[in-house]
Amino acid sequence: MAAIQAVVFSFLAALVFCAPAHALDVGQCGPLPEITSSLKAEGQHSFASAKRLTGENEGITTERTLLGILITANDASTLGYILQTDKPLGEGATQACVYSRLANLRFYDARKPGIPRAALSKASAADAQKGCDTLIRNGEAHTDTCGYLNELFGKSAAVGERVIVQAANMRRQKDGSYQSDEITLTVTANLVSQGDKMHEKVGSIMNTTPDGATIMRTILLGVEYTPGGEERLKAASSGPQ
Repeated sequence: MAAIQAVVFSFLAALVFCAPAHALDVGQCGPLPEITSSLKAEGQHSFASAKRLTGENEGITTERTLLGILITANDASTLGYILQTDKPLGEGATQACVYSRLANLRFYDARKPGIPRAALSKASAADAQKGCDTLIRNGEAHTDTCGYLNELFGKSAAVGERVIVQAANMRRQKDGSYQSDEITLTVTANLVSQGDKMHEKVGSIMNTTPDGATIMRTILLGVEYTPGGEERLKAASSGPQ
C-alpha cells in the first residue's frame, strides 16, 4: 500500500504551478507523463481522485474495466479538468484522456454536514420535471435516470454522500474556443460512512440543465481528496471558495 501511495503522490506532486500554455481539449489523450506536463504548464493542481467502472449501464454481461479519475483546477478555480486514466492511479496507469473541461469551479468539504446552498438549483421541481420529460423524449435520459437536483441532493445526503465539486461544463466550439453549454457538472462523494462498504467513498458525476433536470453521468468509487485538495479546502475554510 505504501508503494502505491508513493506512486500516486509522485504523480499528483508533479502538478505544480508553471506558466500557462495551450489548454487541453476534451477527448485529448496521450501518455500519462505528456498529459501531466500539459497540466503543469497550465498551472493545474489536483483536488480529488477516484475510480470508475465502465459498462455500469451496459448490462450485467458486460466485462467491466476499472479506470482512474483525477479532478484538477488552477489557482483561481477558473479552469479545471476531469481526467480519466486507463488504470487507477498507482496501479500501472500509462495513458490519460480529458473527460471534461470545467470553468468556475467551486469546492466543498463533503465531510461537513449539510447541503451547500450555492450548489442547489434555483429552478423548481416542476421545471425539472419538464426538463426531464424533454430529455426523455429526445432519448437523452430514461425515466429512472433523470431527476430534480435538489431532491437528489437530499436523498444522497441521507446516506452521507455530499458535494465535493461543482462547475460549469465547457464545450468546444467550431472555432476551437470553449464556452459553457449551460450544463452544471457536480461531483459527489461519501466520505463519512466509515466501515459502510456499500457507501464508503462512493460518489457520482452528474449533469444538470438550467431547469434543474439532472442525469447521473457515472458512478465513482474510492473517492478521496488529494493532498492538494486538502490544502485548498484548508485555505478556503475561513470563507467561501
